[in-house]
Amino acid sequence: MRPGLTRLIFAVGTVLLGGLSAVRIVVDMIGYSTTPDDAKVAMGLLHDLLTYLLRTPWWVLPSLTLLAGAATFWIFKLTYSREVVIRSDTQVVDIRSAADIAIDCSKGRTFLFRPIADTTVSAPIDAQEGVFRLFVLTGADARNLTFNADFEAVSGTELSVALAANRMFEFQIVSIKDGSRFRHFVTDPAAFVREVQKGVHKSMAYALHYGG
Repeated sequence: MRPGLTRLIFAVGTVLLGGLSAVRIVVDMIGYSTTPDDAKVAMGLLHDLLTYLLRTPWWVLPSLTLLAGAATFWIFKLTYSREVVIRSDTQVVDIRSAADIAIDCSKGRTFLFRPIADTTVSAPIDAQEGVFRLFVLTGADARNLTFNADFEAVSGTELSVALAANRMFEFQIVSIKDGSRFRHFVTDPAAFVREVQKGVHKSMAYALHYGG
């Protein structure tokens, strides 16, 4: 079954069950003895409403139907067709090679850059909160990659990195809104692993030296 039809069925079912639940609650509150009289009053009001609608010009009901359909379509689109649903975070966006680059947060969360010269990374375009991944694929020549003063380093990450030739490098950019401005933090997963390994080696050396 298609997702759109499933949503429609669930929406109609929810409305019907909600209406029945409301009727049951009202009946419990006012008592069952008055229900027949209340039903007659309700039927009279419904009859008056139908009579009024039948006396309106022929185009009124179709127009109301189109407006209701358009409103329903807009609500479903607004609710279910957000960026996180219609485009996967694993989509890779290519960045045009230049001496000064910046990721565009509105285009995705994973970016691939192939440097042809030493490059500086500037603050993200259309900044928004989230975690963004930048993959850098070098060619036959080694390159230098520098994150400018808009970035802050995390856990031993260097903001200026020498990239070896014919290698793939990964950087994560974490953007958070701090008051009225965005702060951009850079982390290098490989550097983090190296820091952990250094700590483990130091601990092992300490244990071997002082462990007796």
